[in-house]
Amino acid sequence: MVSNERRGLLGTTALAGVLTTVQAVRGIETVEGLWTPSWWLAAAGCLLGVGVGLVPRPTSTERHRWLMSAGLVAAALMLAPALMRAPWTLLMAIIWLGGKITGGPAHFDLEPDWFGTGVLIVALLAGGGMVGQVRADRRFGRQRCRSCGRSGPAPAPLRRRLLRVAAAFAILAPLPYAVLKTAWGLGSDAGLRDPHIFDDVSFWSPGFGDTSILSAVAIAAAIAMAVPVRHRFARLALGFVGSVGSVMLVPVGAMAVVGFTRVALGLDSLYDPGLHAWVFVLVYVSFIVWGAGLSVLTATYLAGTRPPCAAHVSPARGMSRPRAPVILGP
Repeated sequence: MVSNERRGLLGTTALAGVLTTVQAVRGIETVEGLWTPSWWLAAAGCLLGVGVGLVPRPTSTERHRWLMSAGLVAAALMLAPALMRAPWTLLMAIIWLGGKITGGPAHFDLEPDWFGTGVLIVALLAGGGMVGQVRADRRFGRQRCRSCGRSGPAPAPLRRRLLRVAAAFAILAPLPYAVLKTAWGLGSDAGLRDPHIFDDVSFWSPGFGDTSILSAVAIAAAIAMAVPVRHRFARLALGFVGSVGSVMLVPVGAMAVVGFTRVALGLDSLYDPGLHAWVFVLVYVSFIVWGAGLSVLTATYLAGTRPPCAAHVSPARGMSRPRAPVILGP
């Protein structure tokens, strides 16, 4: 009998496979000027993921490991094209919504590719679900709780020093970017090679004041995680903000590292007719540090503030009758 979790993951993965194939055939690229993995990789990952999910439960440890490895490969193929497009695609959707609310003049075309945005979200869900289920199978194989990965109900101790260091980076790193965007929105020509490039924008123009406000929200969330705030609903909200921010910043940081490496090797240039080179350095170094700090902060905060696991506290949900792996067999 197939579990509901396994059935849901297979359905999501199959849907992601269909959508990513359609997107690959469409050939519409939402991220211009940057190299991103082809959607065909995601489609191949979905096909592999469905195949892994349909394989009967393994009886040997060696086969179990091979199937788990195949599941991780499928997840990597699904996530790579989606994660590298996530920052730009999700930001455009947020800025479009902000523009509708504020009604500020737009400096660039804002209409997102809604079908592509939906494909990206489904691919992220399928790849993330695959990673989660492989992790659950790994815990089951080690005779640990599938929900929390621990052998007892007590959560791991909060690593306060790491939390505070990561919070410092997550709080300070976005300030240069937010200040620069705010200054441009208010009419400053700081860092502009062409002082008239932003003459048609205001603070409420999409991509200016709204990104400064998003930065302020991320800073406030980082401060709350550093405290740390342990209330259940606040923890969920902070985890959501930190996770979404990390998904948007870490890929940008990775692309920035590649870009700076190409510049250092003489393969590319930071010249832009509208902006000085130091603007790119300031902004993208900020993204690199911000993404690293926020991702470490979010992971440390969520791990250290997790409440006692209900599977240990409640005998009916305890570890005496653990469920079978949901990816690797029925």
